Order: sequence, then structure tokens, then C-alpha cells
Amino acid sequence: MIDALIFSFFNTLALLIWFKTNAFIEYFKYFPFINKIIKKYDDSCKAGLDIGFINFLKLNYDSFFIRLATCPFCINFWFSIITAFFVGYKFFALIYISSLVYYKIVNILSKHE
Repeated sequence: MIDALIFSFFNTLALLIWFKTNAFIEYFKYFPFINKIIKKYDDSCKAGLDIGFINFLKLNYDSFFIRLATCPFCINFWFSIITAFFVGYKFFALIYISSLVYYKIVNILSKHE
């Protein structure tokens, strides 16, 4: 059970990196399969549109996978399934809920800085 709680920190870290930082944009702009999307996002930022990468994806690429990747609950569901593979599927619910709770706590604490 302790392993499940520890592994849920990894899910929280992935959520924080994806939703709260520009790390994805910075590190993946050199990969050809994603470079076009990031270049289009950079061009829109230079033009004065400052909506964030997640909202940019929602507005410009409406598909099932984009909606999945831009929803914290949805993407955490799949992260939790993968994580539960390592610690046991009986801990899936614990991993899923604790990841969301940790994520919410970090969001609340980061707003007070």
C-alpha cells in the first residue's frame, strides 16, 4: 500500500509537468512528429495569443486523443492504470484518487506564492 502511495507521486509529477510547466514544449520541439504543432503554438504566442499550450491544443486540434490529453482526470486514469501495473491492480483506485489529491494540493499551494 505504501508503494501505491509513492507511485502516485509519479503520476502527480507527470500531471504537474504536463499541465503546469512548459517542459513539454521545450524538450519536444526538436522531435519531428510534434515539431509542427509546437511551431504553430510558438507562432501564435509571438502573434500575441497567450492561452497556454493545453488550451491551444483544445482550440486547434479537436479530437478524442487531444481531449484525453488535456483532461487531468482522463490522463490520470491512464497514468494510474500504468502505475497499478507495477504495484498491483487492486491499488488502482488508491493511486488514482491520491494522485488527484496531491495534484490539487500542489495547485492550491502554488497559488499562494
